[in-house]
This record gives sequence, structure tokens and C-alpha cells, in this order.
Amino acid sequence: MKDEKADTILQFLKARIKTQEDLDNLVNMLCMKDKSKQEKIDYICESNQISITTLKRLFDLTYPQAEMIIKELLNIHAISMENNIYNIISTTILKDYLSKKI
Repeated sequence: MKDEKADTILQFLKARIKTQEDLDNLVNMLCMKDKSKQEKIDYICESNQISITTLKRLFDLTYPQAEMIIKELLNIHAISMENNIYNIISTTILKDYLSKKI
């Protein structure tokens, strides 16, 4: 049973990590788990992009919760979407919103 679980995890990682950037993002995300809320918000702002998955993983949210936050950030013009990527256009608005919402 342990071998099956390890094999499944290995297959998952191989499917997710295609580039050095993918690996770096995963490592950064895992390192952020024990950080404060403000440090997590700063990390998002520094990346200049945000995603539903990032919000889910950093703040332990459900998919619908993270999706709602993204929609609200679009509505208040903190982020914009281009080519299926959410770019941060106002770190001030983003920080204020996330500090209050999460």
C-alpha cells in the first residue's frame, strides 16, 4: 500500500513539475505555509500574479471561496485577466482587500 501511495505522489509531481519555474513555485508555496497572513499577502504581491490555486494553498480555502475572492478582486480592479492569467494591477487594493477578507 505504501508503494502505491508513493508511486501516485511521484506521478502527480512529474505531471505538475515540467520546468524549473514550476519547481521553484512549488517550493515557495510550501515554504509559505507557516508564514503570517501578511507575509503570504506580500508573497502574492511580489509575484505580480494571483490564481485560485495560490489562494487555496496559501490560505487553506475551498475552491469556491478562492474563486469568489478572484471575482471580487476583478470587480474592484485590483487584478486583471489576460490570456487566462490574473495579473495584479494594484497591490494597494489587493493588500487591503486580502487583509480584510481572509
